[in-house]
Amino acid sequence: MYDKNAIIDSQAEITIQVNGKIRGTLNTAKNATQQEVEAIALDMDIVKSKLDGKKIARVIYVPSRIINFVLAD
Repeated sequence: MYDKNAIIDSQAEITIQVNGKIRGTLNTAKNATQQEVEAIALDMDIVKSKLDGKKIARVIYVPSRIINFVLAD
């Protein structure tokens, strides 16, 4: 017999994008909220450098997959 709970992955690798370009990934719980993922991503140095002095127009979040920061022109 096998344990069904042992094969369920509770972690998710989320791709971080700025204007559609991949800037990194982060590992988080699959049930993490958008606010939690966004806070972790915005604290990353590579994301900070790309957002420096720019305004975020929109945040696109697909749970357990991707977060994309769209910058204003």
